[in-house]
Amino acid sequence: MKKITSVLLTLAILLGAFAACGRPKTAADWLSLGEKYLLDLDYEQASVALDEALKIDPKDPRIHVMVVIVYVLNPDRPDTPPVVPPELPDFPYIPPLPAEPDPEVFLPPIIDWLEGQGRLDFLRRLIDTLLGLWPDAEWLREEQERLPKPEESETSETSSLPSRNESIHIGGSAAIHENWIYYQNYSDNRSLYRRNRSSGATEKLVSDEISTFCLSREWIFYVGTSGLYRMRHDGSGHTQLQSKPVMEVNVVGDWVYFADNANDGSLYRMKQDGSQCEPIASNHYAIWYHVADNKIYYVLNGAFDAVYYCNLDGSDAGSISLRYSHTPVASGGYLFYTSRRGPNNRNTYRYDIASGTETVLFEEIGAPFVVVDGWLYICAFNDGFFRAKTDGSQLTKICDDYPYPYGLAVSDDWIYYLNQSDNYNVYRIRTDGSNRERLT
Repeated sequence: MKKITSVLLTLAILLGAFAACGRPKTAADWLSLGEKYLLDLDYEQASVALDEALKIDPKDPRIHVMVVIVYVLNPDRPDTPPVVPPELPDFPYIPPLPAEPDPEVFLPPIIDWLEGQGRLDFLRRLIDTLLGLWPDAEWLREEQERLPKPEESETSETSSLPSRNESIHIGGSAAIHENWIYYQNYSDNRSLYRRNRSSGATEKLVSDEISTFCLSREWIFYVGTSGLYRMRHDGSGHTQLQSKPVMEVNVVGDWVYFADNANDGSLYRMKQDGSQCEPIASNHYAIWYHVADNKIYYVLNGAFDAVYYCNLDGSDAGSISLRYSHTPVASGGYLFYTSRRGPNNRNTYRYDIASGTETVLFEEIGAPFVVVDGWLYICAFNDGFFRAKTDGSQLTKICDDYPYPYGLAVSDDWIYYLNQSDNYNVYRIRTDGSNRERLT
């Protein structure tokens, strides 16, 4: 009776939390929530979420696999083991579960199955969690060593997401990873949320006021009110990396780049775990920087007639003289920027870094933009939202909205953006301008 009461209380707490940020609507949403609680070793809430998932889709093998994992790990497991329906397709062979299951017997076939399903990111995190429980388990160490490393299994050259280095401005307010869009909720103190792109389920990840964030394949790095933090994509593993004020953050490979907003605005880098923090561009008050083509390009406060650059380790530093520009974007050997001084203060320019040649791409259309797969996405203030090829051809107006230029993310022919024309709510629209819809 106590266990039933506890489960009902847990369900009530979950439903109360969903009232604020949206109750999961599909089995996939409940499964995702169950996996989150499993990795946090919250077996009770994981069980409740997975039970809700099974009510919607009792034949999804992914849900049954998670139910088995929770049962094997839970020291306060129910008296009756879960029974997997025999007609389930693509389900790993698991012997009948006893009252006291041995993890070394029952987890390896599940690990093999998850690997075959391509759940490598989740599987690495699961094994890390299990090693926290059983640090001396050699079989787990062997499984961990056997798994492909992230750089071997991912197509990206670095462990950072392309959406951070190409699809999103520094100072990003929106990003995409797998089936989730991450964004700052301006109606909730700029807290960080994520929304499932398929189901629409919404989760609040952190309550802190966020000024900027970016993603790597494993972590979210964000600048909050008390410094620089990281957490996993589901909001777990929250850790402070820097206590001093930070302005801007970017991730390239194993390194996190940020500007010190407390002293002289110097650029720093550190490992993703916060170690090996070192300056790479000292005595420069960098108010904007962009990482591309293995270089850092940055602008100094009050010196907008030049763009400074250096290698990712701070070597080979130099500068490029340009007309007045506040937020240049580098991509493919070019700098793209908008002049903000003089009679042609809205022209968009392209600067060939190798030859030093400057070209006017557009007259009277110019504002901060992002570059994705050879396309410029231009937020032209009150004139609307445009895109064009990086050579200036195929200039097309997408819509009349005014997207927040630091809150753009592009994926699978969709553009996700914070709409300044509608209180920074999240919208999406096809890259050809069709199917515009408000998401929040």
